[in-house]
Amino acid sequence: MMNHLALKMSLIGSSLVLAGVAAAQVQDLPVSTALVGDHGDVVASGPTHGGGIERYMSVEIAAENLRVLVPIDIVNDPARTTELLKFVQKMITETVLSAPSSTDIGTWRDNGTLHAVEALFLDSNNPPGPASTEALATTGDVEGDLGEEVGTLYCYDQALYDARVSALETSLGHALEQHTIWLDPVFQTNGPALALRVNGTGNTFHGDVQTSGKMVVEGSNHELSRESCYGATLEVSGTGHLFGAQTHSAAEPLPAIPHDQNWYDTQATADGTRFVGDISIVADSNGLPVTQTGSIALNGKTVYSTGNISVIGDGIQGSFTLVAEGSIDFVGDNCDLGAAVDHMLAISFSADPIDSFGVSGDSNSFTGTFRATNLRAEITGSDNLFTGSVVAKKGRVLGDDNILSDGTE
Repeated sequence: MMNHLALKMSLIGSSLVLAGVAAAQVQDLPVSTALVGDHGDVVASGPTHGGGIERYMSVEIAAENLRVLVPIDIVNDPARTTELLKFVQKMITETVLSAPSSTDIGTWRDNGTLHAVEALFLDSNNPPGPASTEALATTGDVEGDLGEEVGTLYCYDQALYDARVSALETSLGHALEQHTIWLDPVFQTNGPALALRVNGTGNTFHGDVQTSGKMVVEGSNHELSRESCYGATLEVSGTGHLFGAQTHSAAEPLPAIPHDQNWYDTQATADGTRFVGDISIVADSNGLPVTQTGSIALNGKTVYSTGNISVIGDGIQGSFTLVAEGSIDFVGDNCDLGAAVDHMLAISFSADPIDSFGVSGDSNSFTGTFRATNLRAEITGSDNLFTGSVVAKKGRVLGDDNILSDGTE
């Protein structure tokens, strides 16, 4: 056997037919099933058994340069999709990303060869998935309780992944669904004292929340249904809150920014979007982001300012990565904005406590990570959707009916 990360599972449930892809019978992981690591630790619980496979999705893991191919056995079911995405999130975190560098998968991950994985759980009489020449060497067998092989984990580099997707789409007759999920908490702070405060009404966190200091939840009807981790104390007042696990422990270190400040400065210079001093961003006649002064196009670019950046226009649609040496504020309403680079939507490198990161606009949709390592991140607007992660020294969510999601729901 290769020096790979062994995966084990309890084999429960009946076979599924992978329609149009191969004559294989496949099995997914029931809720009562667990993936077990080499040392007997449970590393992931599987989703509920469903019906015949009709679709596939390609799930991008933000900030990891990694994708996961996932069969979808129940279509047009948001709850099922959420269940599968949560399974992918946990499986990747506690298997692929935790694999020792001495293993094949760890080596491929560390040297940049690994681009995607696909786990298929099959009948032992009918081998799964791609031919041996259509994937990297098998990373690991999936074993049942008695050591029997019940599936295989396949690994792909970029070219092999592209070929696999093409084959799946041809066989299924339609494109794969595309999803992006984050592994980091949806809100994470590392400041002392009162480091995270949630107030207002009806704010929802579809993902973990973590602070190294005190967490305060006030107001009414907030949902923190995943893990709330606090390093000091948790104070709860108000009514109607919904909590998941509450953990008192030291916070995990803040995730690294993909590149240093000079890299983003250089990128913006190359894009022609490096500015000295403050800038304001509005929408042009097509709704795309431009500077208020000079109407310089910003869509799809890295935007660097030696001062502050303010997004003041309404209805802006597009993508950029904002990088400031000062504050960053989103004031406009009804914007739909994504990240252009590294899944980073906005980064402030300021260490001045006067500066801040803020969202005071309403009814916006943001996709990407907001990063203000040394500042306070404050959401005072309402009805905003944040898909990604907010990382700051301190945080306050004070508006109403905001949703912060890691992309799983």
